[in-house]
Amino acid sequence: ATWDAGEGSFPEGVDNTTNGKYGDAIEAPAAPKAAAVTLTNDAKKKTTVNPSEKAGKDEAARDIKKQNMEKRKFLNTRKLDPAMHEKGLDATLFKTLLMRKTDREFLEEELPEEMLSGLLWSAYGFNRTEEGKRVVPSACNSQEFDIYLFDREGIWLYDAEHDLLGMVEKGDHRGEISMQKHFLQAPVALVLVADYSRMEKIKDAADREFYAAADAGYIS
Repeated sequence: ATWDAGEGSFPEGVDNTTNGKYGDAIEAPAAPKAAAVTLTNDAKKKTTVNPSEKAGKDEAARDIKKQNMEKRKFLNTRKLDPAMHEKGLDATLFKTLLMRKTDREFLEEELPEEMLSGLLWSAYGFNRTEEGKRVVPSACNSQEFDIYLFDREGIWLYDAEHDLLGMVEKGDHRGEISMQKHFLQAPVALVLVADYSRMEKIKDAADREFYAAADAGYIS
């Protein structure tokens, strides 16, 4: 999700500093209320899908894809050997890609601290701290994103510079960020919030939206 945090403010009663626990007070952006999804009664209604109708649509889509492939005309072709996939990649990376899939069922157990730390660092941490450069790239080095972690306790802002999570709002708000029920089952959900005011080198509003979406992909 993207959100212009220019007019953001902290919820009433929420402190926006670390109270000196981690050194100097750190001002944090507002909790991403604007990024939440408000469900209407109509949106909550279940939509019944006829399995045979869905299967028919899937088959039609596959036929169209096949026809499009057959229409392509190449000047030349080179057959690639699937057995060579693994040899061209690092073994760990290959195994990771081999296991990639979309899951909608999650254990409700809390994530171990080391796993959560590694997840956040690999998503948006600094790998060149002295240069202020992150693990992931961003358009014109805008670094326009903030990452909010939603769990049962509340909403937390990830501060990569100081390696900490700062709570910006109490309470379980996981049900507000998506209409999909599995968000409530997962112990942690991450919300990416783009602050367009940091993208000063990108003047066009449409370009900011486009590059922010691309940068969100790098983080994901």
